[in-house]
Amino acid sequence: MAALPGPSPDLASAARSLGILSRLLAPMSAYDYRPKPEIETLLAGLRQRILPIFTLEGAARETLKDRIAAAGALGQGGDPRLDTDTFIPLPGCPGVALGKYPVTVQEFAGFIEAGGYDDFELWSPEGWQALQQAKWAAPASWESQTGHPNRPVTGISWYEAEAWCRWASRQGGHTVRLPTAEEWRQAAMPDEQLYPWGYAEPDAERANFNRNVGGPTPVGVYPAGNGPLGHCDLAGNVWEWGEELAGQPVGPGAGRVLHGGSWISAQNVRAASRRRAHPANRYNSLGFRCSRVQS
Repeated sequence: MAALPGPSPDLASAARSLGILSRLLAPMSAYDYRPKPEIETLLAGLRQRILPIFTLEGAARETLKDRIAAAGALGQGGDPRLDTDTFIPLPGCPGVALGKYPVTVQEFAGFIEAGGYDDFELWSPEGWQALQQAKWAAPASWESQTGHPNRPVTGISWYEAEAWCRWASRQGGHTVRLPTAEEWRQAAMPDEQLYPWGYAEPDAERANFNRNVGGPTPVGVYPAGNGPLGHCDLAGNVWEWGEELAGQPVGPGAGRVLHGGSWISAQNVRAASRRRAHPANRYNSLGFRCSRVQS
C-alpha cells in the first residue's frame, strides 16, 4: 500500500502517511469496515508520533521548522483534526462557540465546489455587486493555496467570509457567522491579558508574526500561543475579519474590523489589536474564523 510509511520515516513522511490513511479509511466506516489489526496498530503509532506536535509537550520535542513541515504534510494527506467538531464554547457568550482555528483552505474549497460564487442567496447585495464587478470565482491566489489544505484561507474579502458563513449555516443545524468583538474578546483576553497566552512578549514559538516564517502556516502549530480556552492562532498567522468597528455605521463599503495581526505584522499581535479595512480588500494576510450560534 503506497500510503504505508517506510522504515523509520521522518516526521513529515509519517504525517503524510497518517493523513492519507485517515482519509482512505474514513468513508469505509459507513460499510462497517474494520482495518486489519496491523493497520490499526500502524495508525495508532502514527497518531502517537504526529498529533502531539500540536500540544505543548509534543511541540517542545520538535523544532518549529519540523513541526511546520509535518503539519503541512498532514494537510496534504488529509488532516484528521479538521474532520471533527472544532468549535469551542465561549463562557461569557451563552449559546455561542468560536472556531478553534481560522477557516482553512480545505474548508473553503467546499464552498467553491458547491457553487458558492454563483449562489446569489448567499451574498449580501453589496457583496454580490462586488463579486460581479471584480469577477471573483475564488479567493485571491487560490491555485497556490490549494496545495496547503490546512493553512488558513487567505485573499478573502469580508463579503466572501460572510457568504461562506451563510453556506456553512446550511450544512448543519446552527447559525454560523463572523464573530462579534465581544466574542473575540472572550476567546483572546477574558482576563484582559496582553496576549492570548498571557503577558510574555511574542516570540517564534508563540506566533507566526513579523515575517518570521514568510507566509501563513498550518493551523495549530503554535500551541504555546493558544488562547485560554484552547483557540489557536488568535495572534499572528492571518488577520481575521469580524464585524464593523464600534461606532462605525453599517452600510455599503463600511469599514470592517480585523483582529489578531498576521504573519506580516510586527506590532499588531496584542489581543486588543484591531484594524479597519474595506470589506472588498483581499490581501494575502486576510482570513477569518467564525462563530456558531445555537438555533
